[in-house]
Amino acid sequence: MLKGTRYDITIYDDGSTIDTIIESVEGSPVVKETEISGYPAVSYDITDGKGTCSTAVGTSSVSAILVQVLNENEESSEWKDSCGASEKVAATVIGNLKG
Repeated sequence: MLKGTRYDITIYDDGSTIDTIIESVEGSPVVKETEISGYPAVSYDITDGKGTCSTAVGTSSVSAILVQVLNENEESSEWKDSCGASEKVAATVIGNLKG
C-alpha cells in the first residue's frame, strides 16, 4: 500500500462563517487562528496535528473554504507540520479563486 498525502477541499456557501467555525473547534487540542491571503483563518486538529489538520478560511460574511490534509507517511516533513501543509494549500486555493 502506498503511503502519501491526501487533500480534501470543501466550499461552504451555506452561511458558515469563520466565527462559527472557530466556535465549533474551540477546545480541540490544536487550534491556531491565523490569516491566509488577507482572509481570517483557523487551523485545527482533534488530535495533535501530526498527520492530519484542517484549515478553514472565511472568504466572505456567508462563506468559507475548508482544506483538510491526511498524511499517512510519517517520514514526510508534512506529517509533523500538517497544519502548515493545509495552510499552504488553502493559500493556493484562495489565489486560484481570486483569479
